Amino acid sequence: MILAGASNNDDAGSNSGSAYFFVESATDDWTQLVKVTAPDAAGGDEFGFGVSIDGDIAAIGAPYSGGFFGSVYIYRQTAPNVWTFDTEITSVDADSFGEFGFSVSIQGDRLLVGAPSDTEAGTQSGVAYVFTRTPATNVWSQSALFTPPAPFSGMFFGESVMIDGATGVVGARGASIGMVIREEPAGSGMWTVVEDIQASDGQAGTSFGDSVAISNGTAIVGAPLAQNNSAVQTGAAYLFDAPVATNPADLNGDGVVNGADLAILLTQWGTNGPADINNDGVVNGADLAILLTNWTGS
Repeated sequence: MILAGASNNDDAGSNSGSAYFFVESATDDWTQLVKVTAPDAAGGDEFGFGVSIDGDIAAIGAPYSGGFFGSVYIYRQTAPNVWTFDTEITSVDADSFGEFGFSVSIQGDRLLVGAPSDTEAGTQSGVAYVFTRTPATNVWSQSALFTPPAPFSGMFFGESVMIDGATGVVGARGASIGMVIREEPAGSGMWTVVEDIQASDGQAGTSFGDSVAISNGTAIVGAPLAQNNSAVQTGAAYLFDAPVATNPADLNGDGVVNGADLAILLTQWGTNGPADINNDGVVNGADLAILLTNWTGS
């Protein structure tokens, strides 16, 4: 399945936007399956500016909707080749013209959203949000908000984002930097900065971070204005290995999460000991759920 955005489509007014789902046939041809527009579409929303799809769930950004505060629309495949609007996600602290939804990346119950013109840390410094869905209620809640390192105006942090499991990468093309973030431990809802990344050759003004991708612990960052040895802007891409994750659910530090860690947790049940994985002040069922989510055995 391919999801393509057309943010300048005029179905519901000038630049209201739309998105197209394409499906591959048995003969390797790609045909349009369905075209969708926002349920509250209006001119200037630019629905489809940021798009992402993962299995039977899709996220479509409209960075100028809702009075220019921006939003992300979630669609689900409810039957074979049928995509249905599910819910709209907004941020309570989004700025007008902050471009929330400019970039989006969804995987399962995790959603990473960029707002590159947000003023949280300076004019157009930008922010990135992580949202997590609670399956029982189908409610998406904001888990984290990240601002760029050493922020200044015009960084456009969040212009590009991608999430892969419990790890994400955010680009800031105005500052030629990127950031790797991670949920540690997976399932805890606690997101932290793992590493700030820059071009290894030290080139400045390359728009490093204009595009990003990550898969299986390897991130790739695009720098379309990077120069070659002849000072020609041929562009470049940089590969990074994300730092190995530490796992707070590995309570005894032996590299695995197994029965030994479970025994430690049960011993500390009801206390505020080291087995309080989510740091809420007590060792309880929430910590047990995190430990089981990160179970590796052996």
